[in-house]
Amino acid sequence: MRTQLLKIGVSPRLFHPQPEATGIQSRTLQYLEQSVAHWIMSGNALVFMVPTVDQEGVLHRSDLRPRNYAQALDALVLQGGRT
Repeated sequence: MRTQLLKIGVSPRLFHPQPEATGIQSRTLQYLEQSVAHWIMSGNALVFMVPTVDQEGVLHRSDLRPRNYAQALDALVLQGGRT
């Protein structure tokens, strides 16, 4: 009998644009560190990065809402701290 995999959402890490930078360093980036994803996957779970939303709580160009993630995921890992 095959067991159903857990679906784990992970909050993204943020990289903020650098003053006077060009290319990728001039953009706000949301990313998931490989070590975090592998740690969660080692428990036989699927990993999904949950992107940040704007100040009004609405994703741009979409009807998706944070509650859609809450309904679809089994758990959420919140990353934090300064590096």
